[in-house]
Amino acid sequence: MKSISIEKRQLIIIAKERKEKQADIARWLNISTQAVKSIWSLYKKTGSIEPKVHTGRKSSLTLELEKAIHRKIQNEPDATLQEIKDDLKLPIEKSQLSRWLIKNGYRLKKNYICQQCPKDRCCRTTSKME
Repeated sequence: MKSISIEKRQLIIIAKERKEKQADIARWLNISTQAVKSIWSLYKKTGSIEPKVHTGRKSSLTLELEKAIHRKIQNEPDATLQEIKDDLKLPIEKSQLSRWLIKNGYRLKKNYICQQCPKDRCCRTTSKME
């Protein structure tokens, strides 16, 4: 969801100082009444109308662990998520590892790399998706 512009925030403050109703302000600016309430509350508490910065949670994967994952995949391209997680003793869930791999350009299907491979496990090396 996009943040409400500074101009609209200023208009909300001006209207609220004139004792206008939240519902009227929301209808006028085409935003929710909750947004009006939140911005007014933030202004009363901090004196600022700047949107809050959402930094998110810090990753559980350190740079060293990320490099270890890359090395593991280069050495064992057919390793499963569970094998990677167990061998490296990763502090994350398999679903998080899966999202991290996709974000870093890896494919998860073995048959994508080696469709003609007669073995149960792929014999070719994997590389990052280009």
